[in-house]
Amino acid sequence: MSLDDQMYIRKSCRNYLDDEIDIEVIHEFIKNVKPLNENIDYDYEVLTPDKLNIDTRWQAPYYLALFSEKRIIIWKTSVLYSNS
Repeated sequence: MSLDDQMYIRKSCRNYLDDEIDIEVIHEFIKNVKPLNENIDYDYEVLTPDKLNIDTRWQAPYYLALFSEKRIIIWKTSVLYSNS
């Protein structure tokens, strides 16, 4: 299955745990993520419910907010076709 196919398959999980996790695991993971585009700056913040003003049907111990600068990117791709 290609990455494009995977992006359009929707799966949801509603069996969340309210247990707190080791937040350092999240920080370490994000620190090691390779950005899709090195020229776009991004940042993140791990938020607790007391820092948010949202109305949802669920509660979570943490929320992850991702931020990036606004950029218009034109992707140039070349596709090679094989007749075999």
